[in-house]
Amino acid sequence: MKKIFGGINLTWPKIIIMALIMGIYTALVCIIPSLLDTSFHDIAVTFEVWVFFGIFIIMNSKSNVDSALKCFVFFLISQPLVYLLQVPFKEDGWQLLSFYPFWFGLTVLCLPMGYIGYYLKKDKWWGLFILCPMILLVGDSYLQYLNRFLFAIPQHLLTVIFCAVTMVAYPLLIFKNKVAKIVSTVFAGLLIVVFTIICFIKPSVYETIMITSGGSNNVIFEKGDKAYLEDETVGTVTIEYEESIETYVIKSHFKKAGETNLVIENKYGDVYRYKVTNKQYSYVLDRQLGELKGLDQLISYDVLDKYIDPVEDKTEDDKTLYQVSYNEKKGEGLFQVGIFAFAGKDVVNGEEASAEYIIGELTNSETVEVDGRPFYFGYTGSEEVQDVVAKAYVYYGDYVIVFSMHNGDDKVTSKQYEDFKTMVKSVKFLK
Repeated sequence: MKKIFGGINLTWPKIIIMALIMGIYTALVCIIPSLLDTSFHDIAVTFEVWVFFGIFIIMNSKSNVDSALKCFVFFLISQPLVYLLQVPFKEDGWQLLSFYPFWFGLTVLCLPMGYIGYYLKKDKWWGLFILCPMILLVGDSYLQYLNRFLFAIPQHLLTVIFCAVTMVAYPLLIFKNKVAKIVSTVFAGLLIVVFTIICFIKPSVYETIMITSGGSNNVIFEKGDKAYLEDETVGTVTIEYEESIETYVIKSHFKKAGETNLVIENKYGDVYRYKVTNKQYSYVLDRQLGELKGLDQLISYDVLDKYIDPVEDKTEDDKTLYQVSYNEKKGEGLFQVGIFAFAGKDVVNGEEASAEYIIGELTNSETVEVDGRPFYFGYTGSEEVQDVVAKAYVYYGDYVIVFSMHNGDDKVTSKQYEDFKTMVKSVKFLK
């Protein structure tokens, strides 16, 4: 093993071939999606493997200058190759090269680091001050990946083992000087012990905002409502007010990777369910839905008969297009009730439909409570073309229901708007 650090004739052709191989390998692990969040991909994220190659080059060089130049050329070839080979396969394309200036800065620093690092070969006691910072850098990776391993066993296990082994191996294989070897080895061992204790005492917790109230999911909740994960070994969730976006959010506190269900229950009696697949610093939400119901199974609008004559408008065998329209008895107005969205999707085209955005576009908007729920009233359209429509939206479980009042080619009058509000207020929800 000691031959690795000082017993190899490291010629320039070998440096170039080694740089090409490592550049190609690192690019490949970035291109293959299945290798993401595995030990094989860690070389593209942190420094532990590159530290190994740096020490390997230093210990097999012939002089300070030789060490500095070989370290510089190795990284000068390998690092841009990592980005260039990814360009045809990634959406970012040539923009990937915007990450290279950081690595170019480190590549330039390889000149003084390679020059100073060569003094490790002098085997003096003060050589520990050169090696220990390198051990500390690898120790940082050990701490990071042990946390990730414990969060999502067995991912990153190989990197954890590699870091621990090399931290101890470097002083044992590089130094003959007893002081340098003992102090450096003890330093490495202490780092491993301390970082391991930290990982078990204070394990990693993945915190992120999962859902916003009234956001693209069309889910509403506030302080005092209930939200929980069915399997609390995976983690917990809390409802908090987020000042930056001025709304309530559900924040996750994941303790390990796994699958569970997120349940949200608001004060209106709505229950939302999501399947949660929690990975390493990412998650997938899959809304759990029943069959899309017709409008007549959600609300009662019989009381509207005293205002308007019912005329049904329904596309056969397609509930996603279901709506009921009513012609006003007096005037050319048209009062409509329809399902605007189901679980955040437009019922007509299946695209994402955020009621929050539409409500935000209402003019002269106001919130009125109807049958125990907040309704968002206002106008849409343009007065320049005399096409102003009265609108009202309400969240109801997985649904967003829309009410509207049209006045032919003219704008809705203030009298019609008041009539519209009266009509909407007469609606009752079917429990």
